[in-house]
Amino acid sequence: MELFKEGKFAKNTSNQVNPGFTHSVFWLAYQNERQLQKDSLLFFIGHHHINRIHFFFATDSTLQQEWITGDYFPFSQRPVKATGFYFPVGKKGIYLARVGKSNESLQLSFKLISRINALSAESKNKNIMALFSGMILLLIIFGIYLFVITKDKLYIYYILYTASGWLWVLSNAGYGFEYLWPNLPWFASKARPVFA
Repeated sequence: MELFKEGKFAKNTSNQVNPGFTHSVFWLAYQNERQLQKDSLLFFIGHHHINRIHFFFATDSTLQQEWITGDYFPFSQRPVKATGFYFPVGKKGIYLARVGKSNESLQLSFKLISRINALSAESKNKNIMALFSGMILLLIIFGIYLFVITKDKLYIYYILYTASGWLWVLSNAGYGFEYLWPNLPWFASKARPVFA
């Protein structure tokens, strides 16, 4: 907080930071100049695979931690139940986010977005993923049908290949953690290498 007040934070106009592989944590700060309606504005921190995010709110006299979330915590610990990381920023004051993804690659994006726009975009993406998941499920059912008819082990490999490939896609996009293993944070960061 002292570093922010002393102007030691660099202002970012591109809303992206790409440090690559890092041993550091990164701090994001947003200063809200006026009081807004509750839950009208969200601070979005992009990339679905952030290990830890500590989110703080500060006024002139107090600093309090509002949320701790990330892949190392159950999905239910997110302030907004969505695939991405969204934090309400309606109160007047300074918001600080400590983003921890040490010893891994970090490509970080961030922006302010209205709750309606955020949930609308999330819903649209989920509908597209549901459509493709249905198509993949049909391919798996067709593979099972071919295996039952021909008794050829090749179709078992086809089923495993298709299922593991799609589970990797769901893991990479954050949907696996949201829908398939929300209470297994130890698996959230291991899912992509396992399915690869």
